[in-house]
Amino acid sequence: AAAAYRGALALDATNTEALACLGASAFYGDQPEVALRYYRRLLALGAHSASLWNNVGLCCFHAAQYDLALAALTRALAIAPDAEAADVWYNVSQVAVGIGDLGLAYQALKVALSMDPGHAEAYVNLVNGAA
Repeated sequence: AAAAYRGALALDATNTEALACLGASAFYGDQPEVALRYYRRLLALGAHSASLWNNVGLCCFHAAQYDLALAALTRALAIAPDAEAADVWYNVSQVAVGIGDLGLAYQALKVALSMDPGHAEAYVNLVNGAA
């Protein structure tokens, strides 16, 4: 599938679907820096959505760029519809644990659960003391 999307980009370098799919493929292929390049191209093309900023934040987190991760997640929260905000807050908690700020992690999980009381991952991390 990645080859097909690269082919689509060769024909149209502004194909946002191909860029997003290649970014996701690189991220799940444990290449957050490569994924970040695709996501930054999407941003440069004017695509600004909560899910895109969330993905940028996750890429930065997995690339150990924690300050950039929190900045991107903050941007995601600013534009996230309520249906997506709980996931973004959950990701904030993951970054907070990564930088050792357990207070922030706890608060982020509590906010995630207040927005989506059925957010299973947030419950698991809260109960297991990840925050």
